[in-house]
Amino acid sequence: MEIKSQYKEGDQGPNKVKFWKSGLKKCPKCGKTDIQRKQDVCGCRMNGDGYGVELFTCLSCKWKTSFLYDDVDDFYFYEARNW
Repeated sequence: MEIKSQYKEGDQGPNKVKFWKSGLKKCPKCGKTDIQRKQDVCGCRMNGDGYGVELFTCLSCKWKTSFLYDDVDDFYFYEARNW
């Protein structure tokens, strides 16, 4: 497996928080629930914990965002910890 840095893609503004508060289910732009979710593993530690990026795309209006994740953190999507 190739090790790479975590990255952000798509909308990283207030709509991302709105999407988070919908349970990652409802597009904040068009209101539809036609969300595609893809995981991009950036690396894996010796104990098997992975870290990377989860990409979310609304298939209806093409709105996109991403969340950084880390298996070792108590809060999987650690950047949303205080939302």
